[in-house]
Amino acid sequence: MFTTSNLIIRPLNKTELTNYAISVKDFAESIGLFSHKSIIDINEKEAIQNDLLPNFGNDEYNNLFFTIWIVIEKQSMFIIGSFCFHGTPNNIGEIEVGYGIDKEFQNKGYATELVERIINWAKTQDNITSIIGITEGKNIASIKVLQKNSFELTESSENLKYTYKLK
Repeated sequence: MFTTSNLIIRPLNKTELTNYAISVKDFAESIGLFSHKSIIDINEKEAIQNDLLPNFGNDEYNNLFFTIWIVIEKQSMFIIGSFCFHGTPNNIGEIEVGYGIDKEFQNKGYATELVERIINWAKTQDNITSIIGITEGKNIASIKVLQKNSFELTESSENLKYTYKLK
């Protein structure tokens, strides 16, 4: 679990991940939280079912890379978004992250705060050398989050690839 001044960022265990995929709203209520987001989109649901759950195993460290991390606003105790790693670090130590903040909570600096905390954690890991963020070229908000966290544009196409070098 990570914390920031405004956020609690908590990984889900396998049972929680399964319940989250069924209904974010029901899952939130089951653990004493609130959620504006009552459904997850088809891409997130497919990623949970096809990528995360099948790779969620007995290794607690690796499980951090195969789950959804919920983002909780401390003041309201609402689940306001999520992030995940796209698998374990590759053979050169790169890790890709994906994140999202619900519309009701955007433009408050939460995504920037979330990514900053992920960077701080990654800096403590021996096997991670870079963090990759890939976003659509038209997703200006996500581009700004990456730029505010010192990511540099390393590949340009329809989807932009930004990289943060840790070492």
